[in-house]
Amino acid sequence: TTPSGATYDTSDDHKPGKIEKEGSTYVLVPSKTVGLETGEVVEGTTEVTYVYQLAKGDVVVNYVDESGNPISGAETGGNTSVKDEDQADTGKDYNTTDKRPDTITTADGTKYTYVTVQDGSAPEIGKVTEAPNTVTYVYRKVVAVETTTTTTGTVIVHYQDTEGNTIARDETDTDKVVVSTTVTKTEDGEVVSSKTTPSGATYDTSDDHKPG
Repeated sequence: TTPSGATYDTSDDHKPGKIEKEGSTYVLVPSKTVGLETGEVVEGTTEVTYVYQLAKGDVVVNYVDESGNPISGAETGGNTSVKDEDQADTGKDYNTTDKRPDTITTADGTKYTYVTVQDGSAPEIGKVTEAPNTVTYVYRKVVAVETTTTTTGTVIVHYQDTEGNTIARDETDTDKVVVSTTVTKTEDGEVVSSKTTPSGATYDTSDDHKPG
């Protein structure tokens, strides 16, 4: 019997670095290969086993204003970016909506309200992939306006006889004096607070509008 001298090499076209299966990514672990990748073909079956493990991936959430500038507040833990999944198995379901606050108030008191998911962003709900999934939430700066209004009061003195007839021209003792001041704060046109403070103004008609 004369050997044929035929050889084999499984590493050339039967050794993919990655395998995709049902939304999950598996990566080759070279150190766990079982059997010889190259050699002489012998009678019977020669087996080579390549071992793969699930790839890992991150899901990151970013917070930006409408100009794309990063923002943060107590609602985001003081961070402009947070991780929803850290080196999770690929194919795992993720959902970042629990990291989407309705409003964010920055350290300087500026308030922002949620608008939308940024164009080109990863979806809020999906599956972990080997490449990072980055979900970017866009917030609009809330327009806060503070207005001040006042109410006024006037005191008029009348002169009548015992029958109720006018006997002298009316006189103004106090004319349009501020009675109270109201400060109203609105955010995007919606009233969020209003405070009215009395002026404490007084009057006395007996001093110069009470002839004997």
